Amino acid sequence: MTKQRKALAFVIVVAVMLSVAGGTAYSLPAAEAASAIPAAGSPAFPGDAASHHTFLPLLGVAPRRPSSEELIEQALADGEIDEETALVYKVYAAFADDRLPDLYRGDDSRVRDSAVMRRAVEGFEALSPEAQAILRPFLLPPSAPGSWLELRESGHTKSSGDDRPDLDGEAAPGQQAIQWGKVVAVEGKVKVWYQERHSDTDLINALWLSDRIELDIYPKLQGLMQRPLLSDAAYPHHGDDGALDIYLVHNLGAMGQTISYGSCARVPSFVQIDTTKGGQQYTLAHEMMHVHQFLFNFCGKDTDWLGEATAVWAEDHVYPGGQSEHEFADNYFWDTERPLEQGGLDRQYGAYVFFFFLTRALGDPGLIATIWQDGESRDSLEAVNTAIPGGFASAWSDFAIRNWNEPPEDSYRRWDALTKKAQVTEATSVLRPGKLEIDLSGGIEHLAIEYYRFYFPADNARMVYFFNGLNYELSEEEIDETVDAIQIRDGSRVYDWSPVTDESQEGAEVQALFKIEGDQQWRVEDWTEKPVVSFCRDSTAERIEDLVIVFSNHKHEPRDNRAEPQELNPILYASNIGCWKWEGESEFVGDIEADGEVHGEYTVKIENAIWERQQQQEEGSYPYVNYELTQGAWSMTWDWTDPNCTGSGSGSGALDPAIGVMHTFQGVLSGPSSRRYQGMAVSTAEVTEHKVCYYGGHRYDSYRIIPGLLDWFKSLSNMIPGGMIPQVKEDGVTIEDSVEEEYWTEEWRFEAKRE
Repeated sequence: MTKQRKALAFVIVVAVMLSVAGGTAYSLPAAEAASAIPAAGSPAFPGDAASHHTFLPLLGVAPRRPSSEELIEQALADGEIDEETALVYKVYAAFADDRLPDLYRGDDSRVRDSAVMRRAVEGFEALSPEAQAILRPFLLPPSAPGSWLELRESGHTKSSGDDRPDLDGEAAPGQQAIQWGKVVAVEGKVKVWYQERHSDTDLINALWLSDRIELDIYPKLQGLMQRPLLSDAAYPHHGDDGALDIYLVHNLGAMGQTISYGSCARVPSFVQIDTTKGGQQYTLAHEMMHVHQFLFNFCGKDTDWLGEATAVWAEDHVYPGGQSEHEFADNYFWDTERPLEQGGLDRQYGAYVFFFFLTRALGDPGLIATIWQDGESRDSLEAVNTAIPGGFASAWSDFAIRNWNEPPEDSYRRWDALTKKAQVTEATSVLRPGKLEIDLSGGIEHLAIEYYRFYFPADNARMVYFFNGLNYELSEEEIDETVDAIQIRDGSRVYDWSPVTDESQEGAEVQALFKIEGDQQWRVEDWTEKPVVSFCRDSTAERIEDLVIVFSNHKHEPRDNRAEPQELNPILYASNIGCWKWEGESEFVGDIEADGEVHGEYTVKIENAIWERQQQQEEGSYPYVNYELTQGAWSMTWDWTDPNCTGSGSGSGALDPAIGVMHTFQGVLSGPSSRRYQGMAVSTAEVTEHKVCYYGGHRYDSYRIIPGLLDWFKSLSNMIPGGMIPQVKEDGVTIEDSVEEEYWTEEWRFEAKRE
């Protein structure tokens, strides 16, 4: 279900809490969902019983009722009415005709106009005689005898049965023709007609709108589209000459209508503007853009969406400070999961956002004219693709990020004070470690975008991985790693990947917006060519608190193409194992043995040892984190005796940072190595042993050098007895183990630190 459909279904919010494995799903009341998006550093949700809270985003605006056209479309899709009836009903809705059944009367307060009249003109000859008779009056200028306006005034549009007048330019019976006055604009190229019976208000409207045409609308649109208006003198009921006729009427269903005199191939048209509704100059700019669109040949082309999107765009082009187009932005922002060109009338209006982005980013409004010119020989999407330098491939990912519309990618705010923004498909609060699958099983359709947001209110999600299952074939495999000469093949499970080569994936892109704790602005990265990305949240430099992953598909053809995971979906995986710094100590006690007898012992201590995560992890270091030794003190004592001699010594020094290494296995999903750690430390310090022996009543003193104990962390090498695999404790921040053998013991404890 798309975001738009969620809104139309009056779903304010649905919240679901998901646990990692075999967990319980809980419903979250709508009142609680409003506060479900946590602030950075906020505590986990009460009970902290689930790993993640997943919830649909709250609507940014109050839910609205569907428009009449949307209700009619739904009835058609459900098989309740046929296509011809749907067309007639849509025309009724466009003109607020009383014959529209109440069942299909929706909220048309935001409807600028409707492409249904183009459908009616183009498909007129294929309609039944009954439907033709019904629709013919709506295709006439309102000043023509027998027009919809005259029928309304005569009462012939009242719902009184199935018989409909079949009028073609004749006045309705008993109806006196409406008298019209006019105001001339642009040296006679345009005329604004008003009804003399409404002259007390509409004469002023006509004068004002003619000024808007003269000063604003005509010069900007004519300068943009570069095609002269066509004369309508050859068509019946065309006014009094070949000028463009604009009629001021009352109580249309829409704010305006532009109707062509012919089908679709470079034809003149006329405009109707409802003066009982506000914003008439914006509606007129919108409708006059349609007039210019009819000057191009788009027969057989899918240009309804393009016509409405660029007409709304024209409102901004003509009146950049008017912001009339802003009300339609949410129609797109709440429905980015569908292809750019798909959707009903509201979605077509909302698609203006792409052309707003395109012309502002490139600084070239002339692209709109180029698109319509190219559209005479190409389908609509290919016309847009051809007009863009580099095509959709160069623009779509940029568009996807700018739709977030927050600093630093807040171009819409800076360009036009547009504060609306793309809404997320799903938002999740990551409360505990575990795996979270991003379900893209339906694929990303062509020219579609999906936004998934993740919050990190809990500190125990210390290491966060994203696995790119869209651009890479992601799978689970058994671990087969050699780390510091230790081969790991114990059946543990890890992710593996290979690049996707399928042509259907060519348009797939993955980007990320994220905030590190303390950030005022979003950071942006392209993850398309990254199979895995990680954040160590123990480090202030990587303490991500808010993440938006943006999936998009810039490939516009074929239109049934979908970028979809080839195996596993993209995965967000969180581990509670510390990842920034480990501090601790170790003690090793061994027997000094000779000839099968113990003569003494030696003790090696490691104190204040610190391993810090490498700033740049080695390429391919997943599934473990690499650390380097930054400090540590080593000391050794040596003491033994036999019947003739005694020996003792001590020494101290620093651990050698060039040799000390450590690894923690945060990325292992399951199995014996799922919390594994390993490493080693070496000191180059030496111990001088003083040996005293007594033979024949004489004392003999000697000295020798004993090297510092190598391979200190026996527990982390192949010398582990009994197949023991050392693991980080369940709290994720404690390493504590001991080993006892016949001639030696070792114990150690380390703690993870948070910066």
